[in-house]
Amino acid sequence: MIGYYNYTVILTYLSLVLSSVGIAQILRGEPHHTLVAVICLLISGICDMFDGAVAATRKRTEEEKLFGIQIDSLCDLVSFGVFPAVMCMDLSRTASGAVSVQGVVAGTFLILASVIRLAFFNVQETTRDRSEKRTYYLGLPVTLVSLFVPFAIVIHCLIEHFAGSFSWAVYMPVFVGVLAILEISRVHIIKPYGWRKVVMIVFGAALFAGIVVFRNLMP
Repeated sequence: MIGYYNYTVILTYLSLVLSSVGIAQILRGEPHHTLVAVICLLISGICDMFDGAVAATRKRTEEEKLFGIQIDSLCDLVSFGVFPAVMCMDLSRTASGAVSVQGVVAGTFLILASVIRLAFFNVQETTRDRSEKRTYYLGLPVTLVSLFVPFAIVIHCLIEHFAGSFSWAVYMPVFVGVLAILEISRVHIIKPYGWRKVVMIVFGAALFAGIVVFRNLMP
């Protein structure tokens, strides 16, 4: 079989598999499908957070490193571009059950922004000195969508719980559209190392708890 097979790619592939399961759950449209999909997205984000550290434990050839860069970006496109875009479209359905125009536009924009960002950084990664440690991201990393989309869903549920009905069809496309803009912006975001990564994990755990608590308010 073509490709490079070792334990360093397991988490990357697991992230992709979870995203595929999440998309399938949305398409099936069973009760609590949003709950399962969001949990898949969160776990995909956790897998991505540690795949680089796992890869660093093995001495790889230059070809294996380049292969790792490519599969990481390709899997990220599905896990944090296509998957959340499908979630956005599903959550932005109108009262008749049809996907709203704004949901399609926002979801498509997110996929396009993800493609542009990942292609740009693939070029940067193959030309830069990888011995230098990056201290910040230029623009919002696509992987952080795995935290921001669940955060948006929890906030929506909180508003609906305390203030009454609140339209998903307007809220989600706007939020996802902002994420897409941030992905291709030139804003500097500090790269999480050490305690910052711990904070992200705790934040993800809090989101997981919030999603479970408000599961009955989700489609």
